[in-house]
Amino acid sequence: EGYKKYVDYLTTTVDNDTGLLLFHKYGDWCNTYPRKYEIATTGPISACFHYLLDLQLLSGIADLLGNFDDSHHYAELRAKLSKPFHDTFYNKSVGAYVDGSQTVNLLPLFAGLVPEELEIGVTMHLLKDIMTTHNM
Repeated sequence: EGYKKYVDYLTTTVDNDTGLLLFHKYGDWCNTYPRKYEIATTGPISACFHYLLDLQLLSGIADLLGNFDDSHHYAELRAKLSKPFHDTFYNKSVGAYVDGSQTVNLLPLFAGLVPEELEIGVTMHLLKDIMTTHNM
């Protein structure tokens, strides 16, 4: 019940116009270096990702507990808000999310938020950043 109340609270902070979570002010997402692009900061993408992940997890938990109405509600909400996530944070000029850094590409790949036709490109961008940019 506590997790459900928390996610329901976060849902009240979703902007009706953009479909994005506006709650991202505590600083656990702060960068340790300057960003290259002025498209978005990591605060909004991190907050939105975690909210969408919460919706996915809560839907699964509700399903396991036999609360099928809740499961359907949270899955439907996640599906509805996944497109605004991609539309806002995917940077066509980079071929990746936001500025192409590792975290902002890894999060949507992990959560299944990258459209299927872009998965390979985003994955390759991530691998290039790991292997070439950071020489790992």
